Amino acid sequence: GGGGGALLPPAAGRKRVHWAMDYEAASAPPPPPPPPPMFGGPGGGFKIGKPPPAGPPPPPLPGAGGGNFVFEGSVVQQYQRFMRALQKKERGNLSGARGAQAAQQEIKPGDVKGELEAKSSYVQQIKNDVQTHGDMINDLAKRIRVFDGRALADVHELVEGVDRSLAVLCDERQVLKSFEWPEARYDTMREAAALDTELGKMIRELTLWEDPKERERLVKGTKDGGAAALLAAGARQMERVQTRVEQLERQREALQRRFTKERLPSTLEQQLQDVHRASNHIAAAVMKGSIEEEAAKNKVAEEAGEKELQQHMKKGQAFLLKVYKFAFRMHQFAGSFDATCKTLFQSLGRRLAEVTTSLENDTTASS
Repeated sequence: GGGGGALLPPAAGRKRVHWAMDYEAASAPPPPPPPPPMFGGPGGGFKIGKPPPAGPPPPPLPGAGGGNFVFEGSVVQQYQRFMRALQKKERGNLSGARGAQAAQQEIKPGDVKGELEAKSSYVQQIKNDVQTHGDMINDLAKRIRVFDGRALADVHELVEGVDRSLAVLCDERQVLKSFEWPEARYDTMREAAALDTELGKMIRELTLWEDPKERERLVKGTKDGGAAALLAAGARQMERVQTRVEQLERQREALQRRFTKERLPSTLEQQLQDVHRASNHIAAAVMKGSIEEEAAKNKVAEEAGEKELQQHMKKGQAFLLKVYKFAFRMHQFAGSFDATCKTLFQSLGRRLAEVTTSLENDTTASS
């Protein structure tokens, strides 16, 4: 069948396929083949001769003969049948996938029951805590409201005691919602105590650099060892300290207003100043270790000969310059050097100048 009356699906239902040939242009079936040739018979008459034998059938399209794909009739009909079968398969696959997904996501009755029971148990625990610990919570709330400590040690003592008492609750926030709990005041107390602890620890860690054993621990097991490892450790610690201190200094006024509003003692300003001053311990340790190590290596190089001394001085100059720059950054962070750091900084500067001058003289002499 030529299938002249067959139509393509509407444009809205067709996909544009970007092949070399635009299949959307094929809006009508191909014309029918020409009639067979006429062969003349004897007597000048004409007879219709037998048509030439038909050629081999065209090869089947990909996928032909498989599944529900049937290729019969005109090109248009064949195309329509193929597309309908393909869409039917796709819908079936999609439906199956959705069914499998739904089966996976399906909540079993037992799961729902377990979830409800768990939620019910959790809510019941909160109710039990409200009833059981109600008197204790009201007493703690009263103590927080009337607190008028004169020192941060008093704040620490109150916060530690209240936290120990609240630790018995299954969910602190949920249970306290049932009471007139001074949440803002107590959260500020907690923050004041936590900041005091944090800054106190920071100051102690900086002060540890005074201890030779602590400095040995810092460089133990490092690849470079000695003054280079000490410089790297100091730089890492100061990076952490400076980042946190600058953050607190930006928040300082807001924090002080909160502490004042809640009538809480605060040493935040003093502790920040103490951190700045304590950084002198790192500066002193790094400068002292670098000066001593460079002097010892210089002595060994002098005994080894002129060539070794030149190599040492080049390396020494580069390292001392790093230390000198680090020490100056420490001075800027601390605000000022103490007497020990001032002396070490002057010694470091003189030694760096000596090495630099010596290298310059050697360069001039060799040229």
